[in-house]
Amino acid sequence: MVPEMKAPRAPAWIGIGAQRSGTTWFTHLLLRHPAVCLASGKGTFIQRKELHFFDRVLHSGLDANFVEAYHENFAVVEASHPGEFTPSYLRCTWTAGLVRQAITPETIIVCLLRDPVERFYSAIRRSQQESKRANKLEQLTKRRGELSRLIGGDALWGGMYASQLRAWRAVFAVQPFIVLQYEAVLKDPATAVERVWSAMELAPVDIGPAQPLSESSSAHKPWTHDLRQMPDLRMLLQTIYHPEVLELTRDWGIESELWTSAWL
Repeated sequence: MVPEMKAPRAPAWIGIGAQRSGTTWFTHLLLRHPAVCLASGKGTFIQRKELHFFDRVLHSGLDANFVEAYHENFAVVEASHPGEFTPSYLRCTWTAGLVRQAITPETIIVCLLRDPVERFYSAIRRSQQESKRANKLEQLTKRRGELSRLIGGDALWGGMYASQLRAWRAVFAVQPFIVLQYEAVLKDPATAVERVWSAMELAPVDIGPAQPLSESSSAHKPWTHDLRQMPDLRMLLQTIYHPEVLELTRDWGIESELWTSAWL
């Protein structure tokens, strides 16, 4: 059956972060509600979790009609509450001002966070695996210093959630934010998804089994060099993230005790 074509419209919800925090798995849980769906991608009927519409602006730029162009991604949908989840939006803080122009005051902003130290490890392991798949080991060796700066610096910034959310909150003073912890969602996924559905005024439904691993997970993938065995690195990460975690606890209700790797 061909999905119904509707007029371009703003999303009912948008996920903004964080990368390596179980967002693919959580998105699949949200989609178990019949009223929730993903963007289709302009001119297609194929649903897409991540549009990467705003985070590429520094590369290609956005024209004056970018809001309408963004809304066209939600024109071909079967459900009443379409959305997208692009985890890099959170860390690409310049996207907040663009997103503000393209959503409504009722659009729910969802953010899923993970222990920042574990997220760092996951990001590095993912980069190692991508280098292998792309057959770039020789290039990796030759450019070790440059890649360490680029990959390591990006992985480190990826866990600076409080700084990132502070930039988003400066743009969205009263927008409904839902900030969740991956570790808490693992324990009780039904409560987490019902919180998002409730914000969209949707009645809860049974989500059934909730397998936490998705195709994008790196949990089952081997390390090239296991950074978890470097205690000095762990302590450095804990020191850097400590004020971030304190701010998240104070301003966003994060339960810091769930992030055991981030404790000094």
